[in-house]
Amino acid sequence: MAQKDVLIIGAGPVGLTMANQLARYGVDFEIIDQKAGCSLYSKALGVHARTLEMFDMMGMVDKFLDRGLKGTGLEINFSDGLRLEVDVSHIDGQTSYPYLLILPQSETEKILEENLKEKFKHQVKWSHELMEIRQTSDGVEAVVNDSDGTENVLTAKYLIACDGAHSRVRHLLNTPFEGSTESVQVMLGDVKIDPPLESKNFSVFASPKGVIALAPFKEDYTRVIAIDFAKQDRGKDVKVSMDDLQDSIANIRSEEIKISDPFWLSQFTASHRQVPQYRYQNIFYAGDAAHIHNPLGGQGMNLGIQDAVNLSWKLAMALKRNVLSGLLDTYYEERHPIAASVLRRTDFLLKMMTLKNKRLFRLRNFVAGKVTSIGKVQEKLAENVSQLVHNYKDNKQSLEVNKASDRANGLKSGARVADASFQTSGVPVNRMYRVLRDGKFVLLVRSKPGSIEADVVGLLDYQRKFEERFGEFVRPFIVTSNQLPLEQIPVGVEWIADDKGELADEYGLREGSLLLVRPDGYASFSCPEIDFVKLEELVLKYLCV
Repeated sequence: MAQKDVLIIGAGPVGLTMANQLARYGVDFEIIDQKAGCSLYSKALGVHARTLEMFDMMGMVDKFLDRGLKGTGLEINFSDGLRLEVDVSHIDGQTSYPYLLILPQSETEKILEENLKEKFKHQVKWSHELMEIRQTSDGVEAVVNDSDGTENVLTAKYLIACDGAHSRVRHLLNTPFEGSTESVQVMLGDVKIDPPLESKNFSVFASPKGVIALAPFKEDYTRVIAIDFAKQDRGKDVKVSMDDLQDSIANIRSEEIKISDPFWLSQFTASHRQVPQYRYQNIFYAGDAAHIHNPLGGQGMNLGIQDAVNLSWKLAMALKRNVLSGLLDTYYEERHPIAASVLRRTDFLLKMMTLKNKRLFRLRNFVAGKVTSIGKVQEKLAENVSQLVHNYKDNKQSLEVNKASDRANGLKSGARVADASFQTSGVPVNRMYRVLRDGKFVLLVRSKPGSIEADVVGLLDYQRKFEERFGEFVRPFIVTSNQLPLEQIPVGVEWIADDKGELADEYGLREGSLLLVRPDGYASFSCPEIDFVKLEELVLKYLCV
């Protein structure tokens, strides 16, 4: 019987992200998967800006950028000649990643597994199948059959279900998966096409006969997705053939495309479903085990990866410093509404894309053409697709903290923190996401002229109290402008010089104020004055202590 702090079920992108994060925090965990290794198939293809920002904070974004293709977004062509675009470059200036990174899921998994092995010396236990789960007063017991068929019992304080849309954990616990099937059968194939696409964008063609989507990814292969209205009565068990896919392309798309050399052919029925709770005692759901939806917009894998980033630092605080259970409850409170909103949007989009009535088809095209030509609409679409719009500002905890902090011009609690750049001691050019690679809270205290010494004393005293209670989970900085004398800051105290004014402009961090940034790149809260007693009160409230 092996005892761990956390047992992760499933080593897809979500489980592997969770494993990398827990290893980063020094949490004792095991990760198992019934498969023999990482996926061989492309599956999810799009890595969005907010997910790339998460990988940046984990210190591994370059590995993804080196293997992926950068696309500018999505183009939709209709049979009546209308052409619409969702141009992701509209988020340029908001992020360092104003594009859609096109990368097969198989590559995403390889990068994450390689990082887990090379950086943290941790191996996935492949060919290990979950057979039973029992919740106990101390945590969870899992009966697992290994690759030889030997039965093992693994015990852990927490279990994370990252085992996908057909989750064994969900099945064993009889956890509801609420929602419905959208009654739309989708065929897909990873094939070579002739003529090849000229752009790297996702391209969609819609007509009253169906929808064809094309997504180029690597080695001359293109993902072809077909929703053929004439083939919606096919049985679920009917295998997709190249003739099926070629026939549907010819039936729906006006321009001829020939397909060849299939690497993967599949079929599924689109659904939108979500578990009503993300936590059941000491068991948590993440990724497709928690929520599924149709593939429009490529949102699913990205949502799951961000689930893992959200939960991992909270688990680390609960395990390392015995933070009370309320902090773990905020995982559901923050992530469930975001997934629910994505389910609603993708369900609506699928309904709009699969209109069969010719009159409604023309009306949709007319309205869509007018609306998407507006610049502000394009910007909002880009923010939604890139998931930069997601935040936790309306979470109950954030609303309470905002009210208690008397926030003036700073970031609201739960707001996404952009990657501002600045100078730091020892590093002439630095930025927030690089600082966050330590996996800690970042405390920014912006001094006024003449108050540096007092602020340093207060900061060091607060750091000592924080670490006595929570361990080394905070990295504090004294923030100055170029005009303030850095020589007044003692050796050993880290400082930031806001030389470009980005902390003031983007975070509202003015002289005499402070900001606490979460390990996952969201604002805990800002205070319009430097009050360490108030700070301590807000931290305890925020961490549900």
